[in-house]
Amino acid sequence: MTKRLVFALLFILGTMAAHATPVNGPVPGGLKIRVKLENYPETQLLLGYHFGDKQYVKDTVDIGADGYFTFSSDTLLECGVYLLVMKPDNSFIQVILPADDQDFTLTTDAKDPVGKMKVKGSEENALFYDYMRYLNDRRPEADSIKALLTERKGIAADSIRLSKALEDIDVNVKKYQANLLAKQSNMLFAKVINASIEPEVPLFKGEEKAVQRQRYYYYRDHFFDNISLTDDCLIRSPVLFQKVDQFINKVTPQHPDSLNLAIDNLLGKMGPSSEAYKFFLIHFLNYYAKSNIVGMDAVYVHIAKNYYCVGKAPWTNAEDLEKICDNANRLEPILIGKIAPNITVKDKGDKPLSLWDIDADYTILFFWDPECSHCKKAAPFMVDFAKNTTIKT
Repeated sequence: MTKRLVFALLFILGTMAAHATPVNGPVPGGLKIRVKLENYPETQLLLGYHFGDKQYVKDTVDIGADGYFTFSSDTLLECGVYLLVMKPDNSFIQVILPADDQDFTLTTDAKDPVGKMKVKGSEENALFYDYMRYLNDRRPEADSIKALLTERKGIAADSIRLSKALEDIDVNVKKYQANLLAKQSNMLFAKVINASIEPEVPLFKGEEKAVQRQRYYYYRDHFFDNISLTDDCLIRSPVLFQKVDQFINKVTPQHPDSLNLAIDNLLGKMGPSSEAYKFFLIHFLNYYAKSNIVGMDAVYVHIAKNYYCVGKAPWTNAEDLEKICDNANRLEPILIGKIAPNITVKDKGDKPLSLWDIDADYTILFFWDPECSHCKKAAPFMVDFAKNTTIKT
């Protein structure tokens, strides 16, 4: 299947750069992927790979005198889903690269890479493309039925019949998947397919709100049943980041306490020595450090204090670690829900006034910057509020 993307030309910077290096040392045969593309006039082909939520270039080769593009190395590459990227539009063909099976030949047509794909020397990629072709064959039929459903949505008998036909296709696809996964469960492509399958929530009985809660808790607790969070091959696939991102941003309530628990649970399952742990710990720290949602700085502080500042991010250099921990220490006392520091300022009479000395049910502090455009808009409302409200100053 070809897809289009804006392809990154640089590897991950800083601490993540290590992920781009080959592993396992010299091996007999090493890496050798030969690719022949019909209807591809270009003379160069790129080899890329998924990593987290992005794609990166690994290698570029020119076409050989034999008409093949050959990617070769004395060392094996890290396992994952790799990409044969075609110029000039960066459309790509996905290739499964297991940890110990990296010597094979692919022959296909650039205009129909799935339908015309022939694989020699890799049972895993042959099975993967059999699966892709099966899905491609089902898709036109399903699309046709969906179009008819839209066209005849006002006709009850047709809607029932067409819905049943669509359901039958879905059932058959699931049966095909289940049979494939049962036979090939140890193969990387099967793990990738399995990881994309949503957990099936059982039927619950009872009052509607109670049933909704039961369904939610079951879905949340079984969300990762079909994916191994300790399998580092999946960090170089398009599924792991998508699943984790969905769980954190869609399934988990968007409250710092819930997010902290969810992140701790996820990282605990990944294990501190895995690539996934390192990637997601860095990702979560940066993500919540830049969050524009009020209160999410509490997640940043939690990650910094419970991982970085206690030695659980050993790849971080001393200078960066000091900045992260200092920032977290400064933010922690002023998080939502904390008792504010005892700030002392001067009142209109130039007398010192401490925050904790104010005897009031509520105290409003308005900090503003004369150069801040939002502050300029808000300040007049705050002045009017102060004039029209009984307030201690």
